[in-house]
Order: sequence, then C-alpha cells, then structure tokens
Amino acid sequence: MSLQPFPHLRRIDFTDNWNSKLFCEYFISVQYGDPSYFVENEYYSIWIRNEMQNEYFGRARLTKMNAIKYQDISDTLAYLAIGACSDVLKTQLDKVKPDMESATLYVLTFQNIDFPTKAKLNALLGHKRNMQLELESV
Repeated sequence: MSLQPFPHLRRIDFTDNWNSKLFCEYFISVQYGDPSYFVENEYYSIWIRNEMQNEYFGRARLTKMNAIKYQDISDTLAYLAIGACSDVLKTQLDKVKPDMESATLYVLTFQNIDFPTKAKLNALLGHKRNMQLELESV
C-alpha cells in the first residue's frame, strides 16, 4: 500500500534520497527560498522529484530552521545534508540560483512522520530474511 499525498501541505522536493537520510527519524535539508514558506512545527509533503520520478515519499514536521550564508556551508553540514563535501553541495545549490553566494540559505531539521525509518526497514528485512531461512530449511 503506497502513501497518498496530503494536498493541503506545503511541499519539499528532493532530487534524490541522498545518503538515505529520509529513512532516519530526523533529517536535515539545506534549502533556498522565501523564509515564510518554512514554518517550525508545520507538516510538509516530502517528494522525490527528478528526471526519473515524481514520487510522494511521506510527511515530515519541520522542527528547526536556521539561517546560514552560502560561504558558511561546512563539510560537516554538507555530509549530513547530501553525503558529500561542501564543494559538491555548493555546486548543487549553484544550479538552483547562479548568484547563490549572496543568498541566505536555511538549514531545516525535519522529523520523519509516516515514511519508513531505517529501524522499520531493518525490522521488515530481518523478518523477511528469517522467513526465507525457515523456507530454506523445509
């Protein structure tokens, strides 16, 4: 059974599930845009959207928003956001807005609400593996 989107929620698009962060209980995203769009404690529809797919992933609650400058993007932040160094994150952001160096960015911390976490997936995969072992022993 697939999740259905909530049309009344604001939408956050990801081009990919970088470093599988969307399976974590909490995850971050570095976003550019109107700060009034990002409201702490509001729920958002999370989508994976790229050339290959436009898929609803689930809901997440924005728990924290911090403003930063482009030049303040550290490797640590980039690794958490996309699983790569700050140069790679800056290259991705430059594709969104060419004059990003003067922009204010927002580090958003989300709480996963209803899409599968790693713990849920591991439990499911472990259960399936145990079932497979039982079938193999018959």
